[in-house]
Amino acid sequence: MIDRESAFKDEILRLYRIGAERKYAYVAHAQEIDDLCQLYVEEYVPEDKLDRYENSDIIKMMMKQMTAVYRLDPPSVGRDAELVVLVNNVKFDGEKLYIKFRKQSPLKMKRFEMQMSKADLARKAGYTIETLERCESNMCDLRRQPEALVNRLASILECEAEDLYSKD
Repeated sequence: MIDRESAFKDEILRLYRIGAERKYAYVAHAQEIDDLCQLYVEEYVPEDKLDRYENSDIIKMMMKQMTAVYRLDPPSVGRDAELVVLVNNVKFDGEKLYIKFRKQSPLKMKRFEMQMSKADLARKAGYTIETLERCESNMCDLRRQPEALVNRLASILECEAEDLYSKD
């Protein structure tokens, strides 16, 4: 998962998975919005300051936080740090929350979920980081890559090769 200590981030990842099946978009309705707000408040709003905010303020702060759901890979900032951003933008019309996700390759998302760096996966698979980066590119069709490469990546990521193929 993104951050095993963050139920809010885990929920954003869950919605990303659903959104990926729906052209990287998701519409949350009243109960889902309430549930997301609850998770957000539990993790990001100190109890002693909660009474300062209206519900609309909480939703705005939550939307801002949603666009900040990312992971640095490796966890330290540096020359080789990778920023994986899941949410492009979020809009609220007073009733529904419209989430537009940034498309990531299934390979990159699986690695992201497994909390594995590019360097770790490349090393375990016996390939260069550059090869892995090309495979994680949205332009790469893994169906056209060597079967041994795809099967090796799937084995390390504990999934089926088909799980690494783009649905588009």
